[in-house]
Amino acid sequence: MSSPKIDQILRWYSNRAYIYFGRLAPSKGLDIILKSWIRLAKDNPNSCPPIWIIGGTPKEIVKIKKYSGINNEIDLYENQKKIIWWGYIDQKGISTILSKALVLVTHSRYEPGGRVILEAMSRGVPVIATPHGFACDLVADWISGFIVNYEDIHMLQNRMSLFFKQPFLTQALGERARYIAKEKIKEWDFYNRHFQTYDAIVTDRPLQISSNSNLLHDFEPIYKRRFVRLFGDKGEFDNSSDLVLKWADSIVGPIKSLNAQKVNGKSQAWIANGEKDSIWIKKIHNHFCMTPIWLPEGTSQYCHSALQKFKSEIYNKNESLIRTIASNKDYLLVAFPIYRALPIVYQTHNIIEIYKRPLKNLANNSRIENEVDLESIVKKCISSYENFDIKKTNKLLGSTLLNKISPTPIDYRFSIRIYLIYLMKAASNESILVPQSMNAEFIRLYSKLKILAECEEKMPIVLNHNAAKPHHFVQSDRRIILIDKERLSFGFMGKDGGQLIANLAQEYSYEQLKRTLNIFSDSDEEKIIIAIWIGVHLIEEAGFSLACEQNNKLKKIIYAWNHWYRYISTTLLP
Repeated sequence: MSSPKIDQILRWYSNRAYIYFGRLAPSKGLDIILKSWIRLAKDNPNSCPPIWIIGGTPKEIVKIKKYSGINNEIDLYENQKKIIWWGYIDQKGISTILSKALVLVTHSRYEPGGRVILEAMSRGVPVIATPHGFACDLVADWISGFIVNYEDIHMLQNRMSLFFKQPFLTQALGERARYIAKEKIKEWDFYNRHFQTYDAIVTDRPLQISSNSNLLHDFEPIYKRRFVRLFGDKGEFDNSSDLVLKWADSIVGPIKSLNAQKVNGKSQAWIANGEKDSIWIKKIHNHFCMTPIWLPEGTSQYCHSALQKFKSEIYNKNESLIRTIASNKDYLLVAFPIYRALPIVYQTHNIIEIYKRPLKNLANNSRIENEVDLESIVKKCISSYENFDIKKTNKLLGSTLLNKISPTPIDYRFSIRIYLIYLMKAASNESILVPQSMNAEFIRLYSKLKILAECEEKMPIVLNHNAAKPHHFVQSDRRIILIDKERLSFGFMGKDGGQLIANLAQEYSYEQLKRTLNIFSDSDEEKIIIAIWIGVHLIEEAGFSLACEQNNKLKKIIYAWNHWYRYISTTLLP
């Protein structure tokens, strides 16, 4: 699915509302929901979706508005058609309204059940709820919605904000919510359960009822895979084996076994073993991006297109990348040779040379000389962060001739100078989700980093891997090569080295970081650009970890950031 089509779908997903439906009793916490929504609306006047409240008579609506203590503010947003009271609606009407729900928001002080949660999830709508009643078995953070403690307005506001910062989150979590509700309903065999209970009492036998109570533990948090099904998608996320088996059979002959593989990436993978040959197969999916959640300032990319990733995966013009054996555009399947994973050894300096070689080969064999077009765009875009326009920047980049041959469209991150401007605008507006100390330190360093980044002018335009992590380096045909070609694109040299070292630095001492930079850099200018990219990538990782509440990972990133800050301050900026 192409990016223009994703933009059209985005308008559908964005044109939705927060939904509450149920009784308008004080114990249901509707007043707290409204207070959280109003805070959201004030902070985001142009982007906050409306809230629709289903249930209650006119008298009950007046009563709950008075109880909330914010009657005047509610009236203001009612007049703007941002708060809409639907009153009582029958089941068919509720079902229709749920089709336009961004998320169901409940906030009960106590709840023995909560049937509305099950109804919404059955329609593929994720839920924000307090930890009571059915929510305990049906809702978990980043799986089918979010749990928020009663009266925690700050957290409720945060969880509600995720759904308009990333509109595709509704679909991704809703897919899981629908499955969980469906499986739970199977357990709720009302008549049979009653019969079993009475029979156990009459016959004086113990009651044995099986329960799938651990269903939520079967899922990993949605931010790990981030699969999102868009209109026109083919195939199931979890039931693709038959399709893959038939396709593999057409490549290597009769298949003796097909084994699903656990991978760190955002695709599904299998090893297909034929009578003579074996191949690695990858199925590519659309996945939503986390960047809008931690860096919402002006970003426009909400979803990575599976079709675009597929085009990048079948790129075969560089021997430092894994070779594509076969591909299937209809079902976005790609076949590769079997490769052997390298051991991840953070303490051995020899491993840096091993990592360095394929990245340098990728860059040196994909140089674009005399690309004045891109350099002039950089000059146009970096006059000041106050006037920086990311949409204009990406439009200019999209019009370049180089963009037409780049496996993935070139965006503002192709240049460290542009990215620094972009981050500084977000940092100065406090619209970036990173630790406060990191934000303040970045602002303090910015003017000096900007001057240092001018070294980029001496860097050639090359093909960057854009996702260089230790597990992307593998051995195939007696060579060390790179897998995961989903994000290949042209940009200035130095980015790959910065990203790789930023990931390694989370396990490195300060001296190891310095030594690694010296080994990886072939010139003073390259060392400077790589060093700046390390800091920028650590900001990205910190934002992602904060958004996903990965506290252990965040500690490692801050550890690496402190070493980086010391290096920049004492070595590059004496």
